[in-house]
Amino acid sequence: MKTWLRLTLITMTVGGGFAGVILTIQSLLDSGSRGPVHLVLLAGFLALYAFVTACGLLFVHDPSRLRPLLVALAIQIPWVSTPLVVYKFAAGSHVVLTVGGP
Repeated sequence: MKTWLRLTLITMTVGGGFAGVILTIQSLLDSGSRGPVHLVLLAGFLALYAFVTACGLLFVHDPSRLRPLLVALAIQIPWVSTPLVVYKFAAGSHVVLTVGGP
């Protein structure tokens, strides 16, 4: 694997996962008046961000361990948006390009 790709993957997984953990903990601490469903969702995303960070650290320790890294990247691909539920998980940078009317 080329060095620039390896360093980019490390930055996106470790850095993005750590930033997500910090932001989720901050939101968790500020959610005093919200219901239990909100807390369960925050705990779930905290676990997802921690998983991405751990997969990135495993990749730092041993660059041949690609399977956990691929799983961490694969859970960020789905984007589900229905009237009842929305799922979009991104650790690292996130860019959305929309074409069309408002």
